[in-house]
Amino acid sequence: MALAEDTARVIWVMTDQIFFVRHARPVVNLAESSYNWPLAPGATDDLAPIVAELSPVNVSKIRSSPENRALSTANFIAASSGRLVETLPDLCEHKRDSLSRPSSDREFFDLMERFFESPDQLVFGLETASEACDRFTAAVREALGDQPGDTIIVGHGTVLSLLLGSISGRSRYEIWRRMKMPDLIKIPRESLST
Repeated sequence: MALAEDTARVIWVMTDQIFFVRHARPVVNLAESSYNWPLAPGATDDLAPIVAELSPVNVSKIRSSPENRALSTANFIAASSGRLVETLPDLCEHKRDSLSRPSSDREFFDLMERFFESPDQLVFGLETASEACDRFTAAVREALGDQPGDTIIVGHGTVLSLLLGSISGRSRYEIWRRMKMPDLIKIPRESLST
């Protein structure tokens, strides 16, 4: 029994990981595109535990969405660890330029729940949940490349929730609701091999 437990521990340690970082808190300005939202004052302070956890990860480059709040998060993590940042356009958030913000948080959460629960229906924005998930998953696979090893990817809550839900079978909406800004989610690289 002890040998099996030790063997399992060794296998887990040797498994290459994907470290997904959800961006830090932005300044929400509904008068401009969310693509350009900057990080909120003090938002980088919230990244300290994530920077500490990523410190021993052996990667030279962080892959990031080009959207300002994700890229600023990636640049902060990179500057703290001497890494480079590479942007991949398809790591961006669900394309929702046409979204006019609902008048209340409850309406927004209801809209997001419909989005996650009706993945093949265009609930709002410019792509369905399924289209956003397919685009993001392909971009993650591109970021992983052919080389083994750990990977750090900085992105957005909606597309991360879509991907994590498709891998785990859990409710994508519940994953989205529970995710923090910032947040760090580790999954085995092999989760995306199918």
